[in-house]
Amino acid sequence: KPDSILDHIELAMKDNSRAVRVVGLDLLTKTDISQDLMVNLLQDVIQNRTTAEKQAALLSLGNLENSAELPIWNTLLDDLSKNKLPKEVMIELEEAIDATNSAELRANYDKIQETRTNGDLVALYSGALEGGSVRAGRNIFFQNQTAQCIRCHGYDDMGGVAGPHLNGIANRVTKTELLEALIDPSKRLAPGYGFVQLELKDGTSVNGTLMEEKEDGLVLKVGAKPDTLIMNSSIAERKNSPSSMPDMKAILTKREIRDLLSFLSTMDKEWE
Repeated sequence: KPDSILDHIELAMKDNSRAVRVVGLDLLTKTDISQDLMVNLLQDVIQNRTTAEKQAALLSLGNLENSAELPIWNTLLDDLSKNKLPKEVMIELEEAIDATNSAELRANYDKIQETRTNGDLVALYSGALEGGSVRAGRNIFFQNQTAQCIRCHGYDDMGGVAGPHLNGIANRVTKTELLEALIDPSKRLAPGYGFVQLELKDGTSVNGTLMEEKEDGLVLKVGAKPDTLIMNSSIAERKNSPSSMPDMKAILTKREIRDLLSFLSTMDKEWE
């Protein structure tokens, strides 16, 4: 209980350890220093520090008294509209804006997001592509009772077989494709696990399991027949049956999706 804790907090915020700096940052909002000074310190962190510190600073900013009246939000939203805001803090920006309880700020945020993403779902969730916690994501994958990833997907010698085995998944698909699989699972079918209905230009229909998607056509498993290549040039219409995988955006928060994606991106070890 020092006479003035600010000097000690500023010392902590300059410490070599990121963990110490983040704690100092959290304590900053619990002091009675002037709001102008506090905002200046938080703004410096948002602009110049590590990802974890930027994320913590944004959340702290949203919890300040009368935060919605601060001009810094205009700067942050302007950066968002110009795609200058780092992906790793986009989710914290949204959470911080919600914490202000300002309907006007939220409306401005939603308008900017609608314009910059043009309704593209992956673009709307692009904040999940960077800045997550691998450790938290691992816990979600193995332990989350709602998502139940390990129940359907195998990893090493654990898990189920209802979905693709995930060893080496980071070598086979991009991080953006992984995100898409989590939030729009029916859009891209995993080979061997998705059912496709095709209407051909000669008037016939072909329904089967998608085994491979080639540049010039689709390889389908139709009943007990050998795998069949259907050329793209002969397809009039294609319909993917809905994936049995649950839509993670209906189950997990954006932050949880980001953490899970961070863990999946480390799965480069192939199954032996």
